[in-house]
Amino acid sequence: MFTEPPITVQPYQQGSVSYNWTIRSSIAYDTVQSGSGKSGGGDDMYIKVARLESDMEHIKKAIAEIKDDVREIKRDARTDFRMLFGALIFVALGLAGLMSKGFHWL
Repeated sequence: MFTEPPITVQPYQQGSVSYNWTIRSSIAYDTVQSGSGKSGGGDDMYIKVARLESDMEHIKKAIAEIKDDVREIKRDARTDFRMLFGALIFVALGLAGLMSKGFHWL
């Protein structure tokens, strides 16, 4: 499972419980509570951490795609607004021309 020997780090104590950390690889950590005999991380901890890292990469890619889509939508909305505003001005000028002709202002 692990090819390199575990490295034991200084024990950590919080209240009446002390934790002994054993680093087994660059991504896997195993904690053992002294006196209880229970493993906090288990042997499959490195698999869980690797899965979390993989999921985070997928989330980062999805967020990047969403950002690109939002930028494109903003650019399209800006263009659509300009076209709509131009059409509104054209209609207003046309209506003003019809009103001026109807009231014999011209």
